[in-house]
Amino acid sequence: MTYLNRPLVYKGHNGAHINTNGTWVCGGAYTGAHTNPNGYWVCGGAHDGAHLNPDGTWACGGAYKGAHQGSNGKWYCGGEHTEAHRNVDGTWSVGGAHKGVQRNPDGSWVCA
Repeated sequence: MTYLNRPLVYKGHNGAHINTNGTWVCGGAYTGAHTNPNGYWVCGGAHDGAHLNPDGTWACGGAYKGAHQGSNGKWYCGGEHTEAHRNVDGTWSVGGAHKGVQRNPDGSWVCA
């Protein structure tokens, strides 16, 4: 299945996308998912406080979702109340076991 000519796989009730590198990104059209210039999907939209990163990519979340800004200037969704995981580079990704979180090959976590 494709959407906007991007490869994806739906998983669970929130329509997670699988990226071309095998990582997972949460969300779908109904959660305002954005496709990044590199072809990856990132969850979130204006209605849930998504942040636009300096490189033109989007990251989900806002203050009320406990979003964190990484040392690289990018935003990552989640906080302790959403069982966020801290990535090896000091950034944050949302999700926990009950949300079907996936661990990426680089050691980072992405919600699914």
